[in-house]
Amino acid sequence: MSIFVGEDHLDGDHKWGGRLGYNFTPHLGTEFVFGENKTCHDPGNSPGTLRQYGADMLYFFRPEKKFVPFVAAGFGAFKVDFDNLPDRNTGYFNFGGGVEYSLLSWLGLRADVRDSVAFDRGDNLFEATIGIRLQFGHR
Repeated sequence: MSIFVGEDHLDGDHKWGGRLGYNFTPHLGTEFVFGENKTCHDPGNSPGTLRQYGADMLYFFRPEKKFVPFVAAGFGAFKVDFDNLPDRNTGYFNFGGGVEYSLLSWLGLRADVRDSVAFDRGDNLFEATIGIRLQFGHR
């Protein structure tokens, strides 16, 4: 779920995407991010698509436990393609946190919240996501 706050008056919608990560240590990891969601520009009522690309660093608290809280921060880019308005591209900084719960050594559930702040105007994209974690190798 995405909520936009800022000058563009974008409507949020369900988001889909993925994260591919690597853990340097049991506590420290990185993720590469791709996401996409449909949106609509309120004043012009122009539908569009927002694509997100980025990289985040994560710090895991208590990685040896089944329930693992974490914090995250990173940088990336948004690309917004509107049907009837000029496209918009901008960089962003994000921060947030979440939890992972391990069902098996290689399978878990994950939930997180992030706030992404655009560089150009300071617009915000608040996200709440849930997903499945597939672990290759050991944390």
